[in-house]
Amino acid sequence: MMDLEILVVDDDPISRKIVSRCLNEAKYQVTTACSGEEAVKLMSEKVYDVVITDLVMPGEIDGIGVLEYAKKQSDHIEVILMTAHGTVKTAVEAMKKGAADYFLKPIDLAEVLFRVQKVASFRCLLKNTEDLRMAMETTERVTSETIQDLEFTVAKFCDACCRMKRILDNPEMEKESRIDQAREILNELAKEYLGTSGSHP
Repeated sequence: MMDLEILVVDDDPISRKIVSRCLNEAKYQVTTACSGEEAVKLMSEKVYDVVITDLVMPGEIDGIGVLEYAKKQSDHIEVILMTAHGTVKTAVEAMKKGAADYFLKPIDLAEVLFRVQKVASFRCLLKNTEDLRMAMETTERVTSETIQDLEFTVAKFCDACCRMKRILDNPEMEKESRIDQAREILNELAKEYLGTSGSHP
């Protein structure tokens, strides 16, 4: 299971306690807030992975306000709404603003865990995808560098072969001199690529 920092926001202390205890028992790290204002204050101090918020709360900041603040803080924060039957339509509209999911009150703890685990699985998939993308980019970069090195090496060997051919085909030079100069070219290549001299005693 992927570690998640979860903020639970609800003005109802019983609902807040039930949800937070359920998530704690599932080994998630949970912080609670009793109002939208407190939730915003907490989010201004720390970035949470998941925010579970009641949709309807008293005060100037309701669940939609919490959602909007969370998404303004980071697109990577997943927001799950708690809503009553009468506000399902509002919850669906909130999903168009970036909410990840919602569940109904009265609270079904199995459903709460299912929603959170779905978010955790999605985030894990995103992380694996990002890791794979980075690995592919690294592989492509190394492959490109290797190909460039090989092309440079092949070019040097081709150049050396051309130089030796010109020397060995030069009728104006003595045979021994041609052989010595060709051997010097071979020695240069041996020192550069093998770390040894190609000369013989």
